[in-house]
Amino acid sequence: MEAKRVVLERIINSGHISGENLLVAGDGPVELREGRKRGAFCLGIASNELIRYGLDLTKRSRLIRAGADIVVPDFSQLDQILPLLGIGAKV
Repeated sequence: MEAKRVVLERIINSGHISGENLLVAGDGPVELREGRKRGAFCLGIASNELIRYGLDLTKRSRLIRAGADIVVPDFSQLDQILPLLGIGAKV
């Protein structure tokens, strides 16, 4: 999707951010592919959209193929996700 590419480019250019200093989190392959192209760390959210939590295995596979560095089912384990991202406390 063109809009996601444009937004990502705008974030990188306006903030003078290099890809390796950027975290792209998303539940779709488009934003992860665009983040991967720019060297960002890509966090895939493979939640089951019907019940709003838990792992959707099909979505997980798509996110891995799109270039996710880490795939989580949802944010219920935020205390364990943040240290993986180098973040110490909840924000």
